[in-house]
Amino acid sequence: MTEPHSPAEPPAGQTVVIMPTYNERQNLESITGRVRAALPEADLLIVDDNSPDGTGDIADKLAETDSHVQVMHRTDKAGLGKAYIAGFGWALERGYDVIVEMDADGSHVTRLTNHPAADMSPAWSPDGKQLAFTSNRTQEPDANDNSDIFVVEAKAGQTLRLGPTRTVARCYLCVRGGIEEKLFLGSASTHILSGLGGHEGRALRKGDVLKIGRENGAIQERRLTERALKELQPRRILRVTEGPQSDWFPESARRLFYESRYRVAEESNRMGIRLEGATVPVPSGGEMISEGVSLGAIQVPEGGKPIILFVEQQTTGGYPKIANVISADFHSLGQLRPRDEIRFERVDSETARALLREQEEFLASEELLFE
Repeated sequence: MTEPHSPAEPPAGQTVVIMPTYNERQNLESITGRVRAALPEADLLIVDDNSPDGTGDIADKLAETDSHVQVMHRTDKAGLGKAYIAGFGWALERGYDVIVEMDADGSHVTRLTNHPAADMSPAWSPDGKQLAFTSNRTQEPDANDNSDIFVVEAKAGQTLRLGPTRTVARCYLCVRGGIEEKLFLGSASTHILSGLGGHEGRALRKGDVLKIGRENGAIQERRLTERALKELQPRRILRVTEGPQSDWFPESARRLFYESRYRVAEESNRMGIRLEGATVPVPSGGEMISEGVSLGAIQVPEGGKPIILFVEQQTTGGYPKIANVISADFHSLGQLRPRDEIRFERVDSETARALLREQEEFLASEELLFE
């Protein structure tokens, strides 16, 4: 790996934009120009993974004519995540106050001037240090790409800023040693509706201080296997078993339900994922005595718009349930965002149990998960 030359000590508040590249010959010059126009006082570090199309040569020419442009040449293509980590390490060593990452396809450029890092005013930063992750994916991740996994060693006083996700609803921050909170029912998580558990039973606020638990061993930088990336990818075709009232619906209504594509409604929340799309005819006299409901149950209320009961669902319900999402697909429910489109595929109970056993065995095997 060829290190870029070391610039003079960055002035207070200096930003660096980390931009990994691979075969970006056609748009590198244009994207670089747009970044420089958006943040004229910021430095730009181009991290090139030995692009065979000559991207690295173009980057070198840009650096020759612009002192704000730096280039790091890596000897092989080791993945987007490692390119970011190499860039972050370089920037941290040189004392930059704000570190921003972006994709070389230019998907961030229109947002850069609105990015929190652009005004040099971090939300909380005792010594002015700020680390910004702003990944803005517009496509599904490649099965061979581990770029959604970052291992970063943050130093005391630095700020870690996570930008919005672009392909799924949730991402996870794992802290070495864990977060020290008093356990409630064996968990440190928070149930917002009831105000129980976690940090004072509520969502986190600016200024909250969380204690980190005791470290347990050295940091391990590991890669998920190709199979793990494929197996854990959220599904858009959700597998379901027949619901307890499925026979209340005529065959034509069930066929409509399984053949239709549904869109997640804006009104969805952790209690229920409301769906927009084909209206499922409600059985005549469909009112029923309330009964226990399970996670993933798909109710069809009056009006015919299905609702998938989610992790904070009520314990009982009085609407007929046409189907139930299988346990092996619950992780996919957790990554649905408003306007995402889904379909349903019917499986029998034996298949559902087999898929769950297979998933649990897979998640319990470090050999299958990591390489």
